Amino acid sequence: MQQEIVVLRPSIGLLYCLLFLSPPLGARHLPAKNNQNLVFVFQSKPQIVYQNNHLVFEGLQGLGRVEVYTLIGNKVADFDRVDLQNAALQLTLIPNNLYIVRVLHDDGRVHTFKLRAS
Repeated sequence: MQQEIVVLRPSIGLLYCLLFLSPPLGARHLPAKNNQNLVFVFQSKPQIVYQNNHLVFEGLQGLGRVEVYTLIGNKVADFDRVDLQNAALQLTLIPNNLYIVRVLHDDGRVHTFKLRAS
């Protein structure tokens, strides 16, 4: 008795469906109220960018406190009641040094970032 080996090759249509009709990576499925439509919500990863002597916040919302430390733990700056969605805090840092930026939200959440001043 001879066995046949069958090789399955995905069709172009199947690849198209997988690539373009499936939800993007990082998207969360939230059903609409009427359960007829799908809604995808993209969540960007929060980050802090240091450019032109300003700390610029991306992906953060709400009010909070921002603390900046050197790697050995010395506090460099402290900003209270910052609107994190629209903040661009002026701060002069030593180029090519590493800093720790700690964001304490009013609701108790904490984000910590490593930042290289350039």
